[in-house]
Parts: sequence; C-alpha cells; structure tokens
Amino acid sequence: MMWVRWLLLVLLLSSSIVSADMGDWRAYKFFGLTGGLNNTSDSTDIAFTAAADLQNIVFNVSGAIGRRDGFTRINATAISSTAVFSGLTYYRKSDGIEFLVGMVSDGTSDSFQKMDYALGSPDGTWDTIAGVGLSFADDELADFTTAEDTLYVAYGDGTKSLLKWTGSGDSTALTSLPNASIVEFHKRILWVAGRSDAKTRVDFSNLDEPETFTSTDFLLVETDDGQTITGLKSALDCLYVFKMESIWRICGTDRDNLYLEQMVRGIGAAG
Repeated sequence: MMWVRWLLLVLLLSSSIVSADMGDWRAYKFFGLTGGLNNTSDSTDIAFTAAADLQNIVFNVSGAIGRRDGFTRINATAISSTAVFSGLTYYRKSDGIEFLVGMVSDGTSDSFQKMDYALGSPDGTWDTIAGVGLSFADDELADFTTAEDTLYVAYGDGTKSLLKWTGSGDSTALTSLPNASIVEFHKRILWVAGRSDAKTRVDFSNLDEPETFTSTDFLLVETDDGQTITGLKSALDCLYVFKMESIWRICGTDRDNLYLEQMVRGIGAAG
C-alpha cells in the first residue's frame, strides 16, 4: 500500500501550497440592509442596518442593494413654463378607461388637466378639462378620490366647492356640498374635511349617495386643540383622520353606528 501513502503525502503538500497562496483570511460580518437612509442622526447613533448617505439606491424586499429606476418624460411639450402641478392622480373607470388627472396652478390660468391612455400607457398630451373657473395657489395641494365611477377633487384653501368629473365632458362644481380641501371615499360614503370655517370637522354623505349631505351628519375631531385636520385615509376597515400632531380613526359598520377614537398623540401629519 505504498502508493496510498505517497498519494496522501501529495495531497497534504498541495493543500499547504493552496493555503499559502490564498494569504490571510479575515472574517466579515454581513447584516440586513433594511434600515434605509438616516441623515438626521449623529453618525455614532446610526444603526448597522441604515446608511447616512444614499444616492440612486433602493433596497429590495430581502435587503439587497439595487439601482433606483430613473424617470421617463411622459409629455413632450410643457403646459407652460410657469405651470405647477398641485395634485396628480390615476383615474380608472369600471369600463377600463384610464386617465392621468392633475390640478395645475399657472398664475391666472389655473386649470384641471387630463391625459388619456393609449396602448396601456399615457399618450403624452395634456388636455384641459373645461367647466369651472379655477383659482388656487401653488402650495394648495389637491386631493382626489373615486366614488361610484366618478372622480371627486378637493382643492384650494378650504373655501372652494368640490369638483367632479365623470371621465368625459366638462367638470362640475358641487356648490351644494360642504366646502373642503380633503376628500376620501370609505364604506360607500363620501367624506370631506379641511373646511376653512370648521377645521376639525369631518362631514359625510348618505350611503351610496356621495352628493347628498345632511347638515347634521358630521363628526368633530377634538376641537380647540390647536390642530387642524390634514388628511383622511381609508384603511384597515376604518377611516383614519390625520391632524398636525395626532392620528384618529372613525370605525363602524354603517353611518348610524360610527365612533371616533384617538390612535396616536404627539405624531401626525403636517399637511
């Protein structure tokens, strides 16, 4: 069995040479890159899962680093050199027709705009939706919701009527409804807030009748606390009401057994 001994000796010498060629080995600890960007904390306080400076980077669901996708211009010609979008939404009707819809502040030429879809993507041309004379500032953000196949728009400073658009023809100002700067559709009811004369009040419509409001159908969300309502969001079977430094929710199975409760104090949405 001499040849076996020689074979073992050759293998031992070969492994020693390979180990020598590989140099010094060092252990490195890998961690889940799930913390994202933290550019507010001191460098000594940043977690191992976060970074102080990230550019053009995204993390996938497993925590790996990837390149951020770029942007594609969807319109070849600007509405004007001074036009500013104060709100933009995707609007799809039940028959499958799609639009991009936006509110554009442009000095004395504020407008309601749409872009049709062709072959599954925006066609690149903005068209004005006529019907209502508009006036609002660049920083007065618009809010959108779809109810009963109709797009409802709240905009301005809380003194403006809701707009509605059905996907064709002109837009309409709903002057009989409460003024609002915030709108949301939840449990077959249209909800509005952000009135200039009632900044902690949420009004709601009749069931399945988004354009029928009763003057006594409203909820007051902690009045006289120095905060205004800044947002409404339908989620997790309730309507969440955001104020500047608190978060509330309105729950219930129908409009006759609604109840309001506070979820968070000290954290909210600045608006």
